[in-house]
Amino acid sequence: MSLISWIQNNMRMDLQDDKLTREKLEKYLLLKLKNIVKYVYEKSPFYRELYRKYGVKPDRIRDFKDFSKLPFTLPSHIADNPYRFLCVSQSDILRGFTVEDVNGMRRIFFTENELIHIVEATMFGLRVANLDRGDVVQIAVPKEAEWGIHQILEEAVRKAGGKGVVVDELEFKIQLQSLESLRPQILIGPALHIFYFSEWCEENFPSILRRLRLKSVIISHGCVFYPFTDLMREEIRNIWECEVFDHYGITEMGFTVAMECPAHEGMHLNEVDVYAEVIDPNTGEILEPGVEGELVLTSTNREGMPIVRYRTGDITRLIDRPCQCGDVATRRIENIKYRL
Repeated sequence: MSLISWIQNNMRMDLQDDKLTREKLEKYLLLKLKNIVKYVYEKSPFYRELYRKYGVKPDRIRDFKDFSKLPFTLPSHIADNPYRFLCVSQSDILRGFTVEDVNGMRRIFFTENELIHIVEATMFGLRVANLDRGDVVQIAVPKEAEWGIHQILEEAVRKAGGKGVVVDELEFKIQLQSLESLRPQILIGPALHIFYFSEWCEENFPSILRRLRLKSVIISHGCVFYPFTDLMREEIRNIWECEVFDHYGITEMGFTVAMECPAHEGMHLNEVDVYAEVIDPNTGEILEPGVEGELVLTSTNREGMPIVRYRTGDITRLIDRPCQCGDVATRRIENIKYRL
């Protein structure tokens, strides 16, 4: 399935032709933004209080410029009281995830429907990164409680027709032994772990590396941010002699924010589920595509705990030119350079 086909299916748009343009996608995005602002105003105690404080009237949002005037949501807001963000009863929440960093500890909650949708979005991202039916995928992430990241990845691989094997012990020797026995086509893991593991394999077991035939390595940034540089990518690619795909996701947005395609011209935004803006971190003003600034995200499909205009602290640029993969509709972001 192509990127455009997946977006059209999830947008449930009745297009007279099969061509999804930026103009059509923006009409969908604006509708979703209007709906989510109205939804959180009616359902979320936090946003109802915030928007009343700033005189926000959801029915007065007519375009993207109006939306950009809404107040930001900060990590500290969620840390103070995550339950005030809920738009459903606590009994409707299936899973909560904890994020802890310099901005404090935050709990992010998901309904069952949201988790199922995250699996589907993850499945598509894996297909973009060359996952084919029958492929074996080694998933190098720690196991968590039910519906943890390991389970989401494993289920997404299964839905895509592959076999996902979670190797939750991140000790290098165990990871390598698993690679030898499983002979997977794809390796997934946190950026820093994959980088140092690759260097360790090259230094200590070059003969084994030559026998392994990975076709893709997919890296994630994890809850603790660490930059994934071009030099790191090049080294991993040279060691494994395969493509390396960057993925960007944060818990607050449901993990599946952006994914690289084989053209490697930035990460395609999952604009079915997320709306992205880049702002001047000092003034809060919207920046034009190509100008570096802070990434601000809005979850457009969440029912349990939607978050509107969330300041991520991550520095990047928006890319709105067509991609060589053939996608002329969705925007992309550059590799995240650093976090404020």
